[in-house]
Amino acid sequence: MPAVVYGPTGGNWHCADEWVSLSSLDECLEGYERFAAALKNI
Repeated sequence: MPAVVYGPTGGNWHCADEWVSLSSLDECLEGYERFAAALKNI
């Protein structure tokens, strides 16, 4: 089944040594904020 994954860059998902890039986390937050703002305008 096709799927879209949207989130920050990182590695070792759901493991003890999982990590995430903080700069990509900021970029994702901006994307979520733009998406929420667009929904408000519908």
